[in-house]
Amino acid sequence: MSNNRLIASLLGFICIVVMVLALKELSSIFIPLIFAFLFSIIVSPLITLFSKIKIPKAISLTIVVLAVFLILYLLGLIIYASFASFIQEWPKYEKNLQTTLQQTLDGVNLPMERFKEYFSKMDWGKNFENISLSSVISGTIGSFITFIGYVILVLIFSLFLLSGHYNIGEKIKLAFESDRAAVIAEVMNTIQSKVRIYLITHFMISAMTAIVGVGFILLFGCDFPIVSGVLIFTLNFIPNIGSIIATVFPVLICMIEYGYSWRVPGLLACLVATQMVFGNVVEPLLMGRGLNLSPIVIILCLIFWGWVWGLVGMVLAVPLTSSLVIVCENIDSLRPIAVLLSGKGALARKE
Repeated sequence: MSNNRLIASLLGFICIVVMVLALKELSSIFIPLIFAFLFSIIVSPLITLFSKIKIPKAISLTIVVLAVFLILYLLGLIIYASFASFIQEWPKYEKNLQTTLQQTLDGVNLPMERFKEYFSKMDWGKNFENISLSSVISGTIGSFITFIGYVILVLIFSLFLLSGHYNIGEKIKLAFESDRAAVIAEVMNTIQSKVRIYLITHFMISAMTAIVGVGFILLFGCDFPIVSGVLIFTLNFIPNIGSIIATVFPVLICMIEYGYSWRVPGLLACLVATQMVFGNVVEPLLMGRGLNLSPIVIILCLIFWGWVWGLVGMVLAVPLTSSLVIVCENIDSLRPIAVLLSGKGALARKE
């Protein structure tokens, strides 16, 4: 018996390793597929509503997909134009950057004359000229084209997922016994409901945080508010550390633009206060217990999915892990894993 358990454990470990390597190597396929799955979860109630009012399936799917593609395309154009403007206007900050560095060295009173002389004589304009602006812009255009390609691939996957959404319940009833089919349907509905609530609520919170942050950036007269807003919105999907990283960029721009001005600590205080209010007050108020993941588990998931899929993996870490917890808590043999991963050690279905 012990040998059988050992063999089963080793086989399970090998399967996990193979799956992780497959996820990492085939990221170009799995990432759009995961985004398509999450997108289908969000819009599935809209598809169900269309079916109730007797709109044909093909028409409803076409309306939803085209509307989402148009919105993402317009947002992509705005983001691309903002980042292109950021790249083009960056060299004008060379004098401010040089002055700020000199003030920093003078402020700490470092006895490093050669170091100071090096920075004072550095031709920042020439250094920026060495960076080919055309290559950077072409690279940005290439990234935008890649983004559009990913969007199209996600929408194609979503079409297949949403088209099968209509009769998934009937297929489960035909494939399994009535009791087993009810459990599987309950697990799927729970996953979709919790992940949908998390994504929609977090999307709204991130959008409000970005809007308020952009308002403060404009109030303090700092450049590149759209770029900063995009970063704040995107990085807010990364728990704990995303909001910190999102605050760094606009504060650095403010420091380079105005030096050691009162604007820098003022903007920093406003952005941190915004993150604290929306992250620690508004989000728990709207989401309640949320997806019930332990803080340690969240950090480990960020590290793991960040290693597998980079920044995109960190954004997807919480929805993917919470889906795994929901599946485990509905399978008797895997329920201890769900308890260990949960935030309070209690299963949602027992509360």
